[in-house]
Amino acid sequence: MKLPPCAAQTLERWLSSADLARANLVCSGLPARLVKRLNRAGITLGKTVLFGEGHYNPFSPEGLALMAHELKHVEQYGKEGTMGFLAKYLWHWVTQGFKYSEEIPFEKEAFELERKVMEHLQREFAVNGHRGPCVRDAQGKAIANANYRELPLAA
Repeated sequence: MKLPPCAAQTLERWLSSADLARANLVCSGLPARLVKRLNRAGITLGKTVLFGEGHYNPFSPEGLALMAHELKHVEQYGKEGTMGFLAKYLWHWVTQGFKYSEEIPFEKEAFELERKVMEHLQREFAVNGHRGPCVRDAQGKAIANANYRELPLAA
């Protein structure tokens, strides 16, 4: 599925609209169970973001910040190409002792963005009565919260 427009509009303050538009999200079925089994909240492969069961959540600062993290990897894949990204990622993974680490440069960049988005959205949610830019419609799908007020980004 594609990123809900309400989430895309929020995240394009930090990421390009082109990267947001080309991303495909998978948040159920076997891929979601596999990601959960690997003890990850999300894994990005090219332009496809796989969320672990229970981790796709466009309704919370945490969920949107995780999306930003994974979508940063979509951007990185776009800049490096699939083979370039994978070669560099695997090289750093090997030099980290075959461990997932925030010290892997691609992860460091993604975690920095995740923290920045989280801090900003926590403030925004607070001034919006703890409701975010996405709300559920009658079918449970994410739609825009017409009353949501964005705050200016910190410099």
